[in-house]
This record gives sequence, structure tokens and C-alpha cells, in this order.
Amino acid sequence: MFVGYALKPREVAAYGVRQLLAWAVIGRLALGSDGRVYVHEGEIGGHGVRKAFRGVAMTSTERAALVEELHRTAFNLTLRVQSKAGQRKST
Repeated sequence: MFVGYALKPREVAAYGVRQLLAWAVIGRLALGSDGRVYVHEGEIGGHGVRKAFRGVAMTSTERAALVEELHRTAFNLTLRVQSKAGQRKST
């Protein structure tokens, strides 16, 4: 069970990519479908004034589906960026 609290946008910026990735690697961070970054309850204070998230880990089937979707999206994004870069070189 994951219980986390939302970071405010200024906190996301203040913690920076390095800290967010560190939390993600050890399973102390979740990305909400509402666009918020949630950090495990033991990592930050202010629980009463923050939006809370409670959830469970994905199953192996759900993880596989997510990885497949991310791979497809990244591939399509790569093609789009390459296409745009090629258009700029032609002009």
C-alpha cells in the first residue's frame, strides 16, 4: 500500500529532478492521473493540508501493459521530433 501526499509545483521545482528520481527509484514517489507528484508519507510533512493519495502497486500484467504503451508513445514521439527536425533543415 502506498500512501503519499501531493507536492506543490514550487516544491517539485525546489526538489529538482535528482531528488524526484531518487524517490522514484526506491518506490517513494507516485505520479497521479491528476498531474500531481505524490511522495510517500514519510518523506514530507504537512499531511493535513496536502491532497492525499492511497493506492496499491500494479500487477505484473498492468506493468507490462504500461511499459508497452510507454514504448509505443516514445516511439511515436521520436518519429514526430525527427519529422519536425527534418522539416526545419529543408527550409
